[in-house]
Amino acid sequence: MTELEQQGLLVCNEINPKRARILSRNIERMGVANALVLNEHPEKLAGRLAGCFDRVLIDAPCSGEGMFRKEEAAVTDWSEETVEMCARRQKEILQSGAALVRPGGRLVYSTCTFAPEENEETIATFLQEHPEFFPETVEAPWFTKGKNGTCRMWPHKLLGEGHFAAVLRKSGEECGKAAEHSGDKLPREWVSFAKQLGICLPEGKAVLFGQSLYWTPEQMPDIRGVKVLRPGLELGEVKKDRFEPAHALALWLKQADTMVDLAAQSPELKAYLHGETIPTEKKGWCLVRVDGYTLGWGKGDGKILKNHYPKGLRR
Repeated sequence: MTELEQQGLLVCNEINPKRARILSRNIERMGVANALVLNEHPEKLAGRLAGCFDRVLIDAPCSGEGMFRKEEAAVTDWSEETVEMCARRQKEILQSGAALVRPGGRLVYSTCTFAPEENEETIATFLQEHPEFFPETVEAPWFTKGKNGTCRMWPHKLLGEGHFAAVLRKSGEECGKAAEHSGDKLPREWVSFAKQLGICLPEGKAVLFGQSLYWTPEQMPDIRGVKVLRPGLELGEVKKDRFEPAHALALWLKQADTMVDLAAQSPELKAYLHGETIPTEKKGWCLVRVDGYTLGWGKGDGKILKNHYPKGLRR
């Protein structure tokens, strides 16, 4: 994600609804604008978004042997049947992942288990069934290299637990772009709001998702029929003759023309985090920050700043 540098499109998928919601909140908290968060089965994604991606990372569900030292539940839940079940499921996920990769693209497969059935054997079977993929060597001296582009990370040799990874490249040359999804024009309420605060959006397009306005990357594929939790950067809601900005927009912004900077450990900061009003001479929507870090929104009337910090985050 760091290498993307807010360019291109990052698609994050989690099949478990609860974990998908956590993933969506983390993307918001990190201020990522170019991420699409999905809650879908990999097989469905393979059918809808085949050949769309330059890079596909599979963090495969596994028996978790690498977490034995860290989590007691990983030990009590383990069985030989679990290893076999995970290996079958991993092969299915790899099938879907392979379909998502463009010619010339990379597929990275990873687990946090020691079981060869879920690691080297899974990759060997995949390569036999997919001759269009070939192993790619990664220069990382702290990894223990194996066959077919695989590597091991041992807990007694580096900080962390036991992990496995394999890097595979799809034959062909990288070409083409993901199919674009037609976007809506930005409403005048947003245009007026953005002008007042001096907000400039990156390249992209507007998409109305329910009642919320989102800004999506130009490379956004056609996502109709797919379970979407977050289709890009949430800008806010268009209400009657006004625009109400989203918390996600505040976290993405580093600065704005109208800001209220609070000092660390100050009474005003504590009041804001509690959801209380604070004094200000500013008027209109303000970006609230502390030590250069964005906290959220407030709206001033020239005397006080009405608090728009999310209720679920107040403390």
